[in-house]
Amino acid sequence: MLMLSLVHAVSSAARRLPWLLRLAARLAARLLAQALNMPEPVLHSTGRYVVAQVQVAEHRAAKSLCPIRLFRYLRALARRSAR
Repeated sequence: MLMLSLVHAVSSAARRLPWLLRLAARLAARLLAQALNMPEPVLHSTGRYVVAQVQVAEHRAAKSLCPIRLFRYLRALARRSAR
């Protein structure tokens, strides 16, 4: 009987977890918007813009660190210095 009530408690908590996460995200967004003194929709659109800019920067950095491209770049530098 104790095991059954324990299983029931865990399953009901698992069903409530997504709701609690959404609530926490909304509360965090609202608190951040208040702290920055801006409306929530502006906060969300600014966040999307920042994420897009970071993705572009990461893509550029990853492109320059590509092993094949880096090898070609170093080989070209070695050829220039050998002349």
